[in-house]
Amino acid sequence: MASREINLVPKVQADTPQELKVKRLLKHDVPLVLGVVVLILVALGGYSYIYLGGQIGGLERNIATERSQIEAIKKNEGIYLLLKQKATALSTIFSQRYPYADVFNYFQGLKNDNVGIRTMKMATGGVTILEVRVTNTQVLDEFIQHVLAGASEKFKKVQMESVGITQEGNFNITLHIDHK
Repeated sequence: MASREINLVPKVQADTPQELKVKRLLKHDVPLVLGVVVLILVALGGYSYIYLGGQIGGLERNIATERSQIEAIKKNEGIYLLLKQKATALSTIFSQRYPYADVFNYFQGLKNDNVGIRTMKMATGGVTILEVRVTNTQVLDEFIQHVLAGASEKFKKVQMESVGITQEGNFNITLHIDHK
Protein backbone atom coordinates (compact mmCIF):
# COMPACT_ATOMS: atom_id res chain seq x y z
CA MET A 1 0.00 0.00 0.00
CA ALA A 2 1.25 3.30 -0.98
CA SER A 3 1.56 5.92 1.72
CA ARG A 4 -0.40 9.00 1.46
CA GLU A 5 0.73 12.26 2.81
CA ILE A 6 -1.26 15.32 3.72
CA ASN A 7 0.54 18.61 3.63
CA LEU A 8 -1.08 20.99 6.11
CA VAL A 9 1.30 23.87 5.44
CA PRO A 10 0.03 25.90 2.54
CA LYS A 11 2.31 26.80 -0.23
CA VAL A 12 3.55 30.35 -0.23
CA GLN A 13 2.18 32.19 -3.13
CA ALA A 14 3.53 35.36 -4.52
CA ASP A 15 1.63 38.49 -3.54
CA THR A 16 -0.49 40.13 -6.13
CA PRO A 17 0.11 43.81 -6.94
CA GLN A 18 -3.02 44.77 -5.07
CA GLU A 19 -1.89 42.90 -1.95
CA LEU A 20 1.49 44.60 -2.20
CA LYS A 21 -0.22 47.98 -2.28
CA VAL A 22 -2.22 47.12 0.85
CA LYS A 23 0.89 45.92 2.69
CA ARG A 24 2.80 49.06 1.77
CA LEU A 25 -0.19 51.14 2.89
CA LEU A 26 -0.28 49.29 6.21
CA LYS A 27 3.50 49.65 6.71
CA HIS A 28 3.93 53.31 5.73
CA ASP A 29 0.67 55.24 5.57
CA VAL A 30 -1.25 53.85 8.59
CA PRO A 31 1.50 54.68 11.10
CA LEU A 32 1.66 58.17 9.63
CA VAL A 33 -2.13 58.60 9.97
CA LEU A 34 -2.03 57.14 13.48
CA GLY A 35 0.77 59.56 14.38
CA VAL A 36 -1.30 62.50 13.16
CA VAL A 37 -4.37 61.26 15.08
CA VAL A 38 -2.29 60.80 18.26
CA LEU A 39 -0.83 64.26 17.80
CA ILE A 40 -4.32 65.76 17.41
CA LEU A 41 -5.55 63.88 20.49
CA VAL A 42 -2.58 65.07 22.55
CA ALA A 43 -3.19 68.64 21.40
CA LEU A 44 -6.89 68.41 22.29
CA GLY A 45 -6.03 66.84 25.65
CA GLY A 46 -3.53 69.60 26.42
CA TYR A 47 -5.99 72.31 25.43
CA SER A 48 -8.73 70.68 27.55
CA TYR A 49 -6.35 70.39 30.49
CA ILE A 50 -5.38 74.06 30.27
CA TYR A 51 -8.98 75.23 29.69
CA LEU A 52 -10.48 73.06 32.43
CA GLY A 53 -7.63 74.02 34.76
CA GLY A 54 -8.58 77.66 34.25
CA GLN A 55 -12.23 76.87 34.85
CA ILE A 56 -11.39 74.95 38.03
CA GLY A 57 -9.24 77.85 39.21
CA GLY A 58 -12.13 80.26 38.64
CA LEU A 59 -14.52 77.98 40.50
CA GLU A 60 -12.10 77.66 43.41
CA ARG A 61 -11.85 81.47 43.59
CA ASN A 62 -15.67 81.69 43.60
CA ILE A 63 -15.86 79.09 46.36
CA ALA A 64 -13.32 81.01 48.42
CA THR A 65 -15.32 84.23 47.94
CA GLU A 66 -18.55 82.50 48.97
CA ARG A 67 -16.87 81.02 52.03
CA SER A 68 -15.60 84.42 53.11
CA GLN A 69 -19.11 85.87 52.66
CA ILE A 70 -20.58 83.02 54.72
CA GLU A 71 -18.03 83.62 57.46
CA ALA A 72 -18.90 87.33 57.45
CA ILE A 73 -22.62 86.68 58.01
CA LYS A 74 -22.14 83.65 60.25
CA LYS A 75 -21.88 85.98 63.24
CA ASN A 76 -25.42 87.20 62.57
CA GLU A 77 -26.82 83.69 62.36
CA GLY A 78 -26.90 83.29 66.13
CA ILE A 79 -28.69 86.60 66.52
CA TYR A 80 -31.23 85.67 63.85
CA LEU A 81 -31.84 82.29 65.46
CA LEU A 82 -32.32 83.89 68.88
CA LEU A 83 -34.72 86.47 67.43
CA LYS A 84 -36.69 83.72 65.70
CA GLN A 85 -36.99 81.77 68.95
CA LYS A 86 -38.13 84.86 70.84
CA ALA A 87 -40.66 85.76 68.14
CA THR A 88 -42.02 82.22 68.22
CA ALA A 89 -42.30 82.34 72.01
CA LEU A 90 -44.07 85.71 71.88
CA SER A 91 -46.44 84.45 69.22
CA THR A 92 -47.29 81.44 71.39
CA ILE A 93 -47.79 83.62 74.46
CA PHE A 94 -50.02 86.10 72.63
CA SER A 95 -52.10 83.34 71.05
CA GLN A 96 -52.73 81.73 74.46
CA ARG A 97 -53.14 84.91 76.47
CA TYR A 98 -56.54 85.68 77.90
CA PRO A 99 -57.83 89.14 76.95
CA TYR A 100 -57.80 90.65 80.43
CA ALA A 101 -58.24 94.11 78.95
CA ASP A 102 -61.70 93.06 77.71
CA VAL A 103 -62.65 91.93 81.22
CA PHE A 104 -61.40 95.19 82.70
CA ASN A 105 -63.23 97.27 80.09
CA TYR A 106 -66.45 95.30 80.70
CA PHE A 107 -66.43 96.11 84.40
CA GLN A 108 -65.31 99.69 83.79
CA GLY A 109 -68.44 100.01 81.63
CA LEU A 110 -70.61 99.04 84.59
CA LYS A 111 -69.02 101.70 86.78
CA ASN A 112 -70.96 104.92 87.46
CA ASP A 113 -71.65 107.38 90.34
CA ASN A 114 -73.38 104.65 92.36
CA VAL A 115 -71.01 101.80 91.46
CA GLY A 116 -67.27 101.97 92.07
CA ILE A 117 -64.62 99.33 91.58
CA ARG A 118 -62.45 99.13 94.69
CA THR A 119 -60.01 96.46 93.51
CA MET A 120 -59.62 94.11 90.59
CA LYS A 121 -57.15 91.24 90.92
CA MET A 122 -56.45 89.18 87.85
CA ALA A 123 -54.78 85.93 88.80
CA THR A 124 -53.34 83.11 86.74
CA GLY A 125 -55.62 80.47 85.34
CA GLY A 126 -58.20 83.01 84.11
CA VAL A 127 -59.50 84.07 87.53
CA THR A 128 -60.50 87.62 88.44
CA ILE A 129 -61.44 88.75 91.94
CA LEU A 130 -63.46 91.95 91.83
CA GLU A 131 -64.38 94.13 94.83
CA VAL A 132 -67.13 96.62 94.10
CA ARG A 133 -68.75 99.36 96.21
CA VAL A 134 -72.42 100.21 95.56
CA THR A 135 -74.47 102.93 97.24
CA ASN A 136 -77.78 101.15 97.94
CA THR A 137 -79.68 97.90 97.51
CA GLN A 138 -81.41 98.96 94.30
CA VAL A 139 -78.04 99.71 92.66
CA LEU A 140 -76.69 96.43 94.08
CA ASP A 141 -79.55 94.51 92.46
CA GLU A 142 -79.05 96.30 89.11
CA PHE A 143 -75.31 95.66 89.18
CA ILE A 144 -75.79 91.97 89.89
CA GLN A 145 -78.38 91.72 87.08
CA HIS A 146 -75.92 93.33 84.59
CA VAL A 147 -73.10 91.01 85.66
CA LEU A 148 -75.31 87.94 85.40
CA ALA A 149 -76.64 89.02 81.99
CA GLY A 150 -73.09 89.31 80.62
CA ALA A 151 -71.77 86.32 82.54
CA SER A 152 -73.18 83.68 80.22
CA GLU A 153 -71.45 85.27 77.21
CA LYS A 154 -68.13 86.29 78.76
CA PHE A 155 -67.43 84.14 81.81
CA LYS A 156 -67.39 80.51 82.76
CA LYS A 157 -68.56 81.11 86.32
CA VAL A 158 -69.44 84.13 88.45
CA GLN A 159 -69.62 83.55 92.17
CA MET A 160 -70.38 86.13 94.86
CA GLU A 161 -67.97 85.48 97.69
CA SER A 162 -69.05 88.14 100.14
CA VAL A 163 -71.42 91.04 100.70
CA GLY A 164 -70.78 93.61 103.40
CA ILE A 165 -72.14 96.95 104.51
CA THR A 166 -70.02 99.90 105.55
CA GLN A 167 -70.75 102.45 108.28
CA GLU A 168 -71.72 104.93 105.56
CA GLY A 169 -74.44 102.56 104.31
CA ASN A 170 -72.60 101.46 101.16
CA PHE A 171 -72.38 97.82 100.16
CA ASN A 172 -69.11 96.06 99.36
CA ILE A 173 -69.34 92.89 97.32
CA THR A 174 -66.62 90.50 96.23
CA LEU A 175 -67.05 88.50 93.03
CA HIS A 176 -64.94 85.50 92.01
CA ILE A 177 -65.01 85.21 88.20
CA ASP A 178 -63.66 82.28 86.14
CA HIS A 179 -63.04 83.15 82.50
CA LYS A 180 -63.77 80.94 79.53
